[in-house]
Amino acid sequence: MPHESETMTFARAADGRTVHIDEVANGLGCGCVCLKCGGKLLGRHGDVRQHHFSHYLAIEGLGCTETALHKAAKEIIQQEKRVALPPQLEGIGLHLGSEVCFESVSLEHRLGSGELATEIVADAYGQGFVDMVIEIAVHHRVDQDKAEKTRRLGLPAVEIDLGNAMSQHLDWAALRYAVMVDLHRRRWINLPVPEPATAKQIDIASAPPIWQFNIRGTPVVARKLPIRNVSVWHSFDPRVRGIVEGACRGRGWWNKKYRNWVVFDRFWPEVFATLQALDQQIN
Repeated sequence: MPHESETMTFARAADGRTVHIDEVANGLGCGCVCLKCGGKLLGRHGDVRQHHFSHYLAIEGLGCTETALHKAAKEIIQQEKRVALPPQLEGIGLHLGSEVCFESVSLEHRLGSGELATEIVADAYGQGFVDMVIEIAVHHRVDQDKAEKTRRLGLPAVEIDLGNAMSQHLDWAALRYAVMVDLHRRRWINLPVPEPATAKQIDIASAPPIWQFNIRGTPVVARKLPIRNVSVWHSFDPRVRGIVEGACRGRGWWNKKYRNWVVFDRFWPEVFATLQALDQQIN
């Protein structure tokens, strides 16, 4: 049985939504079932204990409470399509900024290949300017085997730690803060280091997927897109904005949604040479 402080506060409603205990009626009138075992639940709105769900017939196991919290956290990421990033690891050359936004997020997403020993199922997989694996840890942290496979895939990967959340009786707002914002709850599983490149060596089809520049102390990150063009993004700095715009304008287009330039592949060697020359200047 679960520890008395670890009470279930999220469940599946009759319409399939994940709901918090405070959104539903008391007793069997809540109409909810367990997100793990599917057992019928009672809504407990007592005056003594925190509001919670309990199983109507079955004995509640620790796994049920953990699964409910895990599921609710993943749904928040899928709805928000963004996540705050951990602080950069010292010595790592890739800078993504304090937050990354995604065009889409899929849950329980299968990646890699069994034959290449890289197959994993990501709790959440965000795709957009940066493709990223996001893992939610409640009682179980990402093990060494999964972490190593993620590194072989070459994908940035973040773990969000909700280890003490089951004893805190979080509502949607508090859980959203824990998942989306709280920097103390996240760490890098993998943060790839971009490979160096030179203007003469650039071939869009075979080049490494990410280049990084440092212009006037501001990170500028370029990423090869599936359609062969290259996206160019930088942390906000008015001086650097003008520099990057001058290099990219007329050679691509401004993506307002993701706030980055998309450079046509035939112009990328020219833009790369410009950014590289600026990167080598004393800021």
